[in-house]
Amino acid sequence: MTKKAATILKATGIVIATVAVLLVAAMLLLNTDAVQQKILKHATLTLTDKLKTRVSIDHASVDLFTQDIRLHGVSVDDQKQRPLLRLEQLQLDVDLWALAGRRVVIHEAQVTGLRAELHGGGSDTVPNYQFLIDALAPKHAPHHPTESNKHPLTLDIDQASGERVQILYNETSVTLGRVDYKQNGQRQATATLQNISTAWQRINGKGYRVDNSLSVERVDYQEADSLRHIDVSRLQFVTDNHHPRKNAGKPHRGFFDAEHLHLTANLQLALDHIDADSLHVSITRCSATDSVAGIDLRRLTATVAATKRGIELTGVNIQQGSGIRLAFAQGLIRLPHKQRGTTLAYSTSTITGNVVLRDIARPFAPALARFTLPLKLRTRMSGDNNNIRFTGVDVRRTNDALAIQASGFVHELKNSKGLHVHFDVSRMKTTAAEAGQIINQFTVKKFMMEQLARLGYIDYTGHFDVLWKREIFAGQLGTQAGNMTFNFELNGLTHYLSGNASTRELQIGHVMDLPDIGPVAASANFKFDVSKDRTAAVRRIKGGKLPIGNVTAHVDKASYKFLSTSDLDVVINSDGAVAKGTLNAPHKFLDLGCTFTFTNTSEMRKMKIKPLVKLHL
Repeated sequence: MTKKAATILKATGIVIATVAVLLVAAMLLLNTDAVQQKILKHATLTLTDKLKTRVSIDHASVDLFTQDIRLHGVSVDDQKQRPLLRLEQLQLDVDLWALAGRRVVIHEAQVTGLRAELHGGGSDTVPNYQFLIDALAPKHAPHHPTESNKHPLTLDIDQASGERVQILYNETSVTLGRVDYKQNGQRQATATLQNISTAWQRINGKGYRVDNSLSVERVDYQEADSLRHIDVSRLQFVTDNHHPRKNAGKPHRGFFDAEHLHLTANLQLALDHIDADSLHVSITRCSATDSVAGIDLRRLTATVAATKRGIELTGVNIQQGSGIRLAFAQGLIRLPHKQRGTTLAYSTSTITGNVVLRDIARPFAPALARFTLPLKLRTRMSGDNNNIRFTGVDVRRTNDALAIQASGFVHELKNSKGLHVHFDVSRMKTTAAEAGQIINQFTVKKFMMEQLARLGYIDYTGHFDVLWKREIFAGQLGTQAGNMTFNFELNGLTHYLSGNASTRELQIGHVMDLPDIGPVAASANFKFDVSKDRTAAVRRIKGGKLPIGNVTAHVDKASYKFLSTSDLDVVINSDGAVAKGTLNAPHKFLDLGCTFTFTNTSEMRKMKIKPLVKLHL
C-alpha cells in the first residue's frame, strides 16, 4: 500500500470515527433531560397551536437506544377550557427510523390512567371532542402538492393496551379495567376489553329513583377482512327502584318487574357493516337469565339492519325455557323522531312456533305453573309504545284436539288501571275431555267436571275482555248436548262471578245425570262468591263442595218423564254445603211446583224433592 493510499484510508477512518462520535454524542445529548424538556416544550406549543386549546405534558422522556417514548401527566382541554383528556402515563415503542419515510410506526403503546370527559351529542350541539377529530383527520390533497405532501404521513399501530380507563359521556360514566389491541396484518386485528362497568339513574312515573347498572366481564373482538366478530361474556344488567316488587303480596302476579332485574347474558355478534348512519349485524348466539324474574332465554338469533329511521330484523329465532320456541322471518321497527314527527311503531311477519305455557309462568302468570301441554302458535303482531295488536291468531294442540282462531289487541300498556286486553274468538273447537285436561293444568278448585265431560264436543264463538280488576267473557257455546249463549263477569274488586246464560235447547237431564228430565229452553242469571277469604270462612263452619251463590231462572219449556210444561220459575241458593231450590209453575187458581235440595253436583240423583202446591184464594 502506498503512503498516499494509507493517508487517505487513515483520513477516512478519522472522518467515520468523528461522525460516529458525533452521532453518539447527539443521541446522548437527545437522551439528556434538558434537551428533552426543550423538545417537550416545543411539541406542547405546537399541539396547542394546532388544536387551538390548552395542551400540557408534565414530563416526557425519549430513549433513542430502545426507541421508547414516555409521556407523563398529559392534559388536553376542550375549546371551552373544560377538561377533555387526562392521561397519567403513555409509553410508546416507536420505530424512529421509519419517520424518514413519513411513517409513524408504533410497535406497542401502553396507556395507564386515562380519563376522557365527553359532552354533547345532541341534534343541535357539537360534541366537545369534534375539534380533536377534525384536527387529526387527514386533509384533502392540495391542488399544487409539494414534495412533502405527495407522500402523506401514515400511522401504524401494531399493539396497544390500556389500564384504568374511564370515559364520561354527558352524565354517564364508563370504566374499563383493561383493554388490549393487536394488529395482525393490514386487514386483521384483535381486541379484548375486560371489566367494563357503568351506572345511571332515572326517575320513574311514580317519582321513584331507579338505579341501573351495566357490567361486562369480557369482550373479545376479531376483525378479518370486512367481517368483525364480537363475543360478549357475562353481561350483567341490574335495576332497582328500592321499593317492593310489583307482585309483593300478590301471588297471582308474575315476578317480572322491569325495575327489579338482575339479568346475566352472553352473546356473539357478527358485524359486517357500521358507519355513522347505519349498522348491519347478525346475532349468532344470545342467552340471558334472571332466576328471580323467571327469565330463561336460552337462544336468540337474528340479523339486524339499523338506520336512523328504523330497524329491520330478519331470521329471528327465540327459545324461552325448554318448551317455548318461536320464529318469524321479518320484523320492522320505526324509531321515534320529534323533527320528523314519527313515533315508535313495529310489526312482524307471521310468528310460528311451539309453546309450553309453564315456561312463562314465573315471570308473567303463576297460575300456568303446571300447564305442560304443548301448543302450536301462529300469529302476526304490530303495535306502538302503548298498544299491541294480534291478527291471524291460531292456537292448537299438537294433536289438534284443540284449535282456536282469534284476533285481538292490548291497549293502554303504560296505564295499569286503563289496560285493556280484548280478543275476538272466531272459533274454538275442542272436546269435553280435552277441555277437562286443560282445566286440570290449573291449580284451582274445580266444580262440575263430570257435567263438563257429558257435553261431548265444544264449539265456541265469542269474545273476552281483561280490564283493571275485571274480566268479561261472552259468546255462543255449541255442544253435543245443546247450545247456550252466555255473558259473565269476574269482578276483582268485589270478588263475585256474575252473569247470565240462555239456551233454546239443552239436554240438561243428560248433563246433570237426571235421566227423567228432557231438553229445556231457559234463561238464567247467576252470582257466585269467589272470594278466597269469604268462602274459606264459610267452609270452615259448614264445609261442603258446592259453589256459594244463587241462580234465578225462567224455563220456557221443559219435560219430565212423559209430561211437558212451560213457564217455570226456578230459584237456587247455595251456602256451599247445601243448595236449596224452588221450582214454581204459576197458574190462575194455583201454583204447582216443588222444593229440592242437593249437596253435591256429582250426585244429583240423590237430590231430595218435595212437591209444592199453592192455592190462590
